[in-house]
Amino acid sequence: MRMLAAEDNKTNRLVLLRMSKKLNIELRFVTDGHQAVEVCATFQPDLVLMDISILGVDGKEATNRIRKGEAETGHHVPIAAQTAHP
Repeated sequence: MRMLAAEDNKTNRLVLLRMSKKLNIELRFVTDGHQAVEVCATFQPDLVLMDISILGVDGKEATNRIRKGEAETGHHVPIAAQTAHP
């Protein structure tokens, strides 16, 4: 499984990395929404974990841009929203 995690918080990235370490997951991190859009197009993950309040382009806008790109390619990836804020 290939997973893209758009997460700008170092501690949260470490938690995700430790949680996925024993699983058969190729995990790639990005730290802002703009990177998430670019990497999603080239890495072609099976799942995206998208921080809603990520730096730069926020998670909602990054998701919209990914969906627009999918309309052109026909490829669809599930995107799960996440946030560390209550």
